[in-house]
Amino acid sequence: MNRLGFYYLPEDPERAAAIFSRVLVEAPDSATAHAGLGLARLSQRRLDEAQLSLEQAVALEPEFPTALDALGVVYGLRDRKEEGRDRAQNAHRLDPRDAQIVNNLGVAHLASGEWAKAEQAFRSAILLSPSDPALYNNLGLALGRQAHYDEALAAFRHFGDEQAVHNNLGYIYFLNGEREKAVEHYELALQAEGEDRLTVLRNLKAATDPMAAQP
Repeated sequence: MNRLGFYYLPEDPERAAAIFSRVLVEAPDSATAHAGLGLARLSQRRLDEAQLSLEQAVALEPEFPTALDALGVVYGLRDRKEEGRDRAQNAHRLDPRDAQIVNNLGVAHLASGEWAKAEQAFRSAILLSPSDPALYNNLGLALGRQAHYDEALAAFRHFGDEQAVHNNLGYIYFLNGEREKAVEHYELALQAEGEDRLTVLRNLKAATDPMAAQP
């Protein structure tokens, strides 16, 4: 039943949650079922329930990398940065060959402002999963936050179209407080072909609004 729950989890988290809940009626000490239920609730952004289930999974099985990784994500979303990073580091220690776990460690470092450590994690994740575009975008963000703009541009271009590339680079300049450069790249994004002009226009508006705060 747990395997069936994980089968449905990516496409139908509500069905997966129902399966894991049935397992827990018969086996309330199943760390796997608690973790599966937590992952289902996380995918639905039901963070209170996700946290409760994942904490229970970790209490039952303290060295459960999948549960620790997901709990780190939940803590990160709840702005509990240090706890999120701690869980991410523990998950990585237990399963350093899982690209998603390594990526989430990088995200935890980003949330804590540890740009170089985030870069290192994303580079490691790319070695494990070189065809995942999200990893290159995350690497570009970590590089950009260190003002390594040319390297960030190259990372974004690995899989992204020119509109996305310049929109991403504009966003980094905005995060770094360089609004003129942000506007320059947002305008380049608008000149390029792409399907997300609305996002670019929103970002451009924020960059040209003197009252807009940094994200």
